Amino acid sequence: MESYLAEIRLFAGTFAPENWAFCDGRVIAISDNEKLYSLLGTTYGGDGRTNFALPDLRSRVPVGAGKGQGLSYVREGQRYGWFKSSVTLTLGNLPPHTHKVSGSTVALLCNNASPEDSDNPQGNFLSRTSPNKYYKSTANAQMGTSPVKINIEPAGGSKPVDINQPSLGMNYIICIQGLSPSR
Repeated sequence: MESYLAEIRLFAGTFAPENWAFCDGRVIAISDNEKLYSLLGTTYGGDGRTNFALPDLRSRVPVGAGKGQGLSYVREGQRYGWFKSSVTLTLGNLPPHTHKVSGSTVALLCNNASPEDSDNPQGNFLSRTSPNKYYKSTANAQMGTSPVKINIEPAGGSKPVDINQPSLGMNYIICIQGLSPSR
């Protein structure tokens, strides 16, 4: 099966087959690869006088050149993307936002008469204090309301988030000797 010059394939082997080279960004001589240079030019690097570069697909994922709907334009040979395997989000990464807090008031009953008759809060009401006794078995008043301040602290923990897609390392190879594609 003949292959076209500049055709790129995935290859599971550890060597580049005859007439193929790894897509590793190497710079090669124009004089030895004129037909391939006529297809690639300096899209992937090189000086364009004596040499040019093959695409470098090591640790990269190829994407179609052009502009998809709702996406940014990507030109042939353009390198872009995030070259880290994780990112740590900070407050600066988050847009301004609010948190809703719901609450309600509660009527707390108490007893403001002495003497207190229990040291056990279960089933009793808070009362005035006498030595070692703080509760009374009956209520005769309601406690006054007090404002409550609620603080919402930042959450998160600043831990790195893995942003790698599931991947498998393989070799991309490019045909350097083959059929010339017709235009």
